Amino acid sequence: LSYDTSDKRYPVLYLLDSNWYFPMATSIVQTMMIIPSTLYVQEMIIVGIGYETTDVSMQTGLRSRDYTPSVNDEIVASMRAILPWAEIENTSGEAADFLNFISSDVIPFIDNTYRTDPNTRIGHGHSFGGLFMLYTLFNKPDTFHQYIAASPSIWWDNKIILTHEQAYADTHHDLSSTLYLVAGTDELGILSDAAAFVTKLKSRNYSGLNLKYEFMEGEIHSSIVARTFINGLRTLLKVT
Repeated sequence: LSYDTSDKRYPVLYLLDSNWYFPMATSIVQTMMIIPSTLYVQEMIIVGIGYETTDVSMQTGLRSRDYTPSVNDEIVASMRAILPWAEIENTSGEAADFLNFISSDVIPFIDNTYRTDPNTRIGHGHSFGGLFMLYTLFNKPDTFHQYIAASPSIWWDNKIILTHEQAYADTHHDLSSTLYLVAGTDELGILSDAAAFVTKLKSRNYSGLNLKYEFMEGEIHSSIVARTFINGLRTLLKVT
């Protein structure tokens, strides 16, 4: 609302799966800010990270490649069988390259182009995107200051993300980040994995970690997206 008429700096939210979720995210934010005198969340810059294709099947395959932290051809083959319409290549495990692209190319470009708040950078991901957020948190935690991980695919490759968390814990006692982790009560395995993960993080007692979590009653894997986005903004960017 005020970017063009002020000189202040703004929080930035980096939204994965933007081909699908960017229209939803921007509409929600515009609606929450429709009456400027009663702002509930801070004004922000939303950066959508997606793919140069409108083909949903190609998007599905590309995200499977970029958001996963390890190669597992067996899972990719099973996904291809479950989603025969999707152009899922026999490729996975390129999260390290994707993280380097975001941290080395995307974020510096945004910071150099727009008036960003250097202390409020949020990463948002759902499903495989949520898994990628956890991967980033334990491999390059200063990429974002705050993380939203919605229904993260902790199950990927025999829960290999737990190995990344263990490796981080072996060499660190601090984790200066905010993590907002969400799962739906009707997501079965994803819910139980998320609950166990929260218990594990609590037991670490990481100095500096602001752990927030919510298990949303009645939500399934697809319905949780919009609610997570709204609650995430209200949790992390509430006007004080």
